[in-house]
Amino acid sequence: MSTINRQFEVYLILPGRNKSMFNMENSAAKGEKAARQLFDLEQDMHDVTKAHEVNANVQSKVQTLTSSLREGASKESFEKQQTLLAGYVALQKVLGRINRKMV
Repeated sequence: MSTINRQFEVYLILPGRNKSMFNMENSAAKGEKAARQLFDLEQDMHDVTKAHEVNANVQSKVQTLTSSLREGASKESFEKQQTLLAGYVALQKVLGRINRKMV
C-alpha cells in the first residue's frame, strides 16, 4: 500500500472524525465545544465596567496616535505609529465582535 492510502485509512479510522464531518455528534460533545475556555480579554469584556474602561482606553490611544500622525514626524517614528494605529484599530474590531457575541 502506498503512504497516501495508509494516511487516508488512518483518517477514516480516527474516532469521531466521520461523525463530526457529517454533524452526527452526540449532544455531550457539542456541549464540550460550547463550554470552551475564554481568553482573558473575553472574561474582562463580561464585566461591563471593565469593558467600558478597555474601550475608552483603546479609543483614547487611537485618537492620540491619529493626532500625532497628522502632526508629522520622522519617517521611523511615522512607520511605528502607523503600525501601532493599525493594531489598535484591529483591537477595536475584535472588541466589537466580542461585544456582539455577548448580546
